[in-house]
Amino acid sequence: MNDSQTTQAKKSGNSSLQQNPAKVVPRRTIFLAVAITVFGGILAYFFNWNILRLLAGFWIGTIAALINFRLIVINAHKQMDEATENPKPNGLKGYAVRQLISIAAFLLGFLLGIPAMIAAFIGLSMVKFSIQLDTFLTFKS
Repeated sequence: MNDSQTTQAKKSGNSSLQQNPAKVVPRRTIFLAVAITVFGGILAYFFNWNILRLLAGFWIGTIAALINFRLIVINAHKQMDEATENPKPNGLKGYAVRQLISIAAFLLGFLLGIPAMIAAFIGLSMVKFSIQLDTFLTFKS
């Protein structure tokens, strides 16, 4: 996005997420994940959980979520490029791959223990949290 597009986006009230989600979402997700890692480490210390397993489960989920988001972006671009040749969308293969990645993250979390599995679930939700956070970052009174 060049300077004129950025200026136009600010004037129209659109956030950077709305302008270029493929670049903004991973950065926000990692920033939010680091913040939650610090907060989760503090909670794990007070509840006497195994911190390394908890954080490992969280980052397994976060990495799986980022991979799934990237696969969505790649498949969306592929569908738009092939729309003229084959107008019938076919996203079942991509959906199945994303679900298998999510299941693998849950299983790895389960192998590390129940707190790690819960942390993997939170990690898998990180992309959704970062997208929903855009509402608060662009709120105007």
